[in-house]
Amino acid sequence: LDAVPARNAVDSAALVAHGTLLEHGFVCVGLSDAASQAPVVASGSDGGATLQLVPPGWNAAADSYAFSYVHPLRGSAETFTLKAMAIGGTLAGHAASSAPA
Repeated sequence: LDAVPARNAVDSAALVAHGTLLEHGFVCVGLSDAASQAPVVASGSDGGATLQLVPPGWNAAADSYAFSYVHPLRGSAETFTLKAMAIGGTLAGHAASSAPA
């Protein structure tokens, strides 16, 4: 995530929250409003594959962020969403599962 351009400290905080979920095994499948339910994998010219860690447009909105994830231990039927909003210089975040409570 070091090479991902962040506009400000709030973008950086959103990347920290996103990176924490990735570190715990979650796989980002896109932005919450346009999630594909499958991770984005690109093939390289050398025959290798690259997993996209941050979806395009992740910071397109000035003050809000939304990511969708799946977790290999939970199956593809359950999805997870991380939404965050900048309030002043602070980032307020909420994570939720699609599983019924």
